[in-house]
Amino acid sequence: MVTRAQITEAGQRRENKRQKARIPIDELLNYWIDISKRPRLTPEDYALSFDRMTDTMTYFGELYGWYRLKHVETSRDKFFQGVTWLVWKKNDLKKLAIERGHLANHEYAQMKDVAKNFIPRIKKCFGQEIVVAIDKKTPLQDAKAILDLSSKLTHRWAAGIIASNHLAATLIQLSRFGSGEKYTDDIKTLYDN
Repeated sequence: MVTRAQITEAGQRRENKRQKARIPIDELLNYWIDISKRPRLTPEDYALSFDRMTDTMTYFGELYGWYRLKHVETSRDKFFQGVTWLVWKKNDLKKLAIERGHLANHEYAQMKDVAKNFIPRIKKCFGQEIVVAIDKKTPLQDAKAILDLSSKLTHRWAAGIIASNHLAATLIQLSRFGSGEKYTDDIKTLYDN
């Protein structure tokens, strides 16, 4: 006989597993920014975008308390309704794009539109989480993120960017300025302080 405690424990394990496998919201934001700026998109990008739509909608579902499709439909937000429909039809849409071997114009435009609409919504609703995630990044994670942004960037350039950012942050700390303060001092003035 299964007890209530065993059912609750199994549910907790399932919830913990789901939470651990989740993509952080700042990485989702970076993904959508990348998609919105990328000039060429492939069927593989199209297939991956459905997974990212699902992950992003999970965050919004938790934020707005949407646990069923009916909740999204009553939200009166046409964008979220459209994304929910895309996620629901993703298998058929992916299959068509992969069979064709390239994206049709409407699929390309659809991906760009979804990306450009997710970006401001994520920044508005999850801005505080994004700031905390950026502050917690190590220089090595910063370098990886910079390298992922461009195929033309070398490791040496990324290391230089990270080193200069670290140097600027250190100089600001040494100068006793707050990170949010505005000032017009140059490097020499910061060094003198």
